[in-house]
Amino acid sequence: MNWLLVSDVDDTLTGDSAALERLGQVFEVKAGTLTVAYNSSRPCASIRATIESLPELPVPDYVIGALGTEIENGRTGQRLESYTRLLDEGWQREAIDTLARSMGFAPHPEEYQTPWKAVMILMGRMPIDSFWIVWQAKTCGRR
Repeated sequence: MNWLLVSDVDDTLTGDSAALERLGQVFEVKAGTLTVAYNSSRPCASIRATIESLPELPVPDYVIGALGTEIENGRTGQRLESYTRLLDEGWQREAIDTLARSMGFAPHPEEYQTPWKAVMILMGRMPIDSFWIVWQAKTCGRR
């Protein structure tokens, strides 16, 4: 039987070096039947930096970052281009940014943005439900 383990990194896998070492031993025993992916809202580059800074953290098969908008091979860091092409189809990032700003949203700092993840701060001018109604009415996002 094959298994898939997907886990958040921050405060889930970090913080207990001894437990991480034991987890790594389990991963080794289950090699070939266990696929491991680390998932985070952070971009993949940030997740990779965490993995590299914690030698006891087992290297995953895949890294899923930026709220699922990035997927990389965990061993090579190579982005899954087929997934990237799928996200590119009809994606209108500029239209989303323009609409969000026109509604009083402000972008989070650049390090939290990716080509497929627009992170905005709600400035209190419009309830989030209203944002989604206007967003859908303007049909931006995907063509």
